[in-house]
Amino acid sequence: MRERLHIVFLIGILFLALFFRVWRLAPTTTSNLTVPPGLFSDEAMNGSNALEALETGKFKVFYRENNGREGLFINLQALSIRILGNTAFALRIVSALFGTATVLAVYLFTKEYLRDNHIALLASFLLSVSFWHIMFSRIGFRAIMAPFFLTTGLWLLYAVWDRRNDLHHARVLLGSALGGIFFGLGFYSYIAYRAAPLLLLPALALFVQSARKEKNNCIICIPALFVFFAFVVTIPLTLYFLDNPGDFLGRTGQISIFQSEYPFFAFLKNAGITFQMFYFLGDFNARHNIPGN
Repeated sequence: MRERLHIVFLIGILFLALFFRVWRLAPTTTSNLTVPPGLFSDEAMNGSNALEALETGKFKVFYRENNGREGLFINLQALSIRILGNTAFALRIVSALFGTATVLAVYLFTKEYLRDNHIALLASFLLSVSFWHIMFSRIGFRAIMAPFFLTTGLWLLYAVWDRRNDLHHARVLLGSALGGIFFGLGFYSYIAYRAAPLLLLPALALFVQSARKEKNNCIICIPALFVFFAFVVTIPLTLYFLDNPGDFLGRTGQISIFQSEYPFFAFLKNAGITFQMFYFLGDFNARHNIPGN
C-alpha cells in the first residue's frame, strides 16, 4: 500500500512539473497569450539554425553563430519543428520535456544515493516548483539539458555500483555504458558542463579504491566503462574543437574575469552579485528573473 501511494505521489509530482512547464506555452483557442510572450533573440537564432538544418540536412555538432552553441539542442528543436511545425511552441517544448525529465532524474538519483524514498520525493517536488528551473524549462535555451544529463549519468553509475554483486555481468556492463553515454551527452548541452568531470573525479576515485579492497578486477570495469563511453560520445565534438580551437574558448574568453584589468576584483564583484541574488537583490533581466526580486 505504501509503495503504491509512493508511486501515486511521484506521478502527481511529475504531472505538476509538466503543468508548470507547458501551461500557456502555446496559444489556445480562447487566448493568444503565451508565457513568455514572443521569442528572445537567442531563441530566434536557435530557430533559424534549426530551420537551416532541416532545409540542408546538415545537423551540426556545433553552431558557430551567436557566440557558438553546442548542436544537440538545436538539432532536437529541428526535429520538433519537423513534427509540430515552425512555431515558438516547437522550440520551447524541447526545454519543457527536458525540464520535466530532470525532475524524474533527481528523484531517481536521490533515492539511489540517499536510499530514502521520502527525501527523493521531496527533492523532486522542490525541483518541480523551483522558479529558476521552471523558467529555464519554458524558454528555448540549451542550458536546461545540462542538469538532466549530469543527474541521469550519475544515477546510472551509482545504481550499477550499488548492485554490482547482485546483477548479471551483462547488466552491469550495460548500465555502466548507458551512464557514460548520458554523462557524455552532457558535453553537447551547455558550456558550463565542461566542469562536470570535476564532480565526477572524487566518486571515481572512491570506486577504484573500493574495487581494490574487494580484490575483484571485474568491478573496476564499472568506472572504466563509464569513462570510456563518455569519452566515445564526445569524440565528434572533440574533433570539431581540435579543428576549430577558437570556438572552444570563444565564449569563455568573452566573459572570463581574466579579460578584466583586475581579475581578482572582478571575481569579488561577481561573487557579491551572485550572493545578493539569494538574499537581497535579484537579476533585473526579465529573461532570468522577476526583475529585482
